[in-house]
Amino acid sequence: MLVIASILPVTVNSSFGGNWNWIYICQQLDPILIPSCSNLVSPKDVLTSEGKRAMVCKQNGITRAGGSASLLEQTPFVIIEVLKYTSEPKGCAGIIKWAYLDSPDIDGERLKEIISIFA
Repeated sequence: MLVIASILPVTVNSSFGGNWNWIYICQQLDPILIPSCSNLVSPKDVLTSEGKRAMVCKQNGITRAGGSASLLEQTPFVIIEVLKYTSEPKGCAGIIKWAYLDSPDIDGERLKEIISIFA
């Protein structure tokens, strides 16, 4: 049974620097993103303010769902349904094209790789 930790806003203190290749990650996620990668990541591989907003919104959704470790134990269907609910609070709409994730053919391993970014 999956328990959602909280529906209250959560702020995660995160540094989006490090060794992430944001351009590559954005290109991989591009089919499900509403904003274009050029709006999320600069040519110098740095998140823009919109990219940071998108990351904080998704990270907060994962945190509200019990964290990435909890989500990684779930089926792709459960992960998507939980993230739809937890990562779209006020100020976080307009990032993910959820309809593209409703396919029964979703690559569960790829989805879990994406979630592990937030671990």
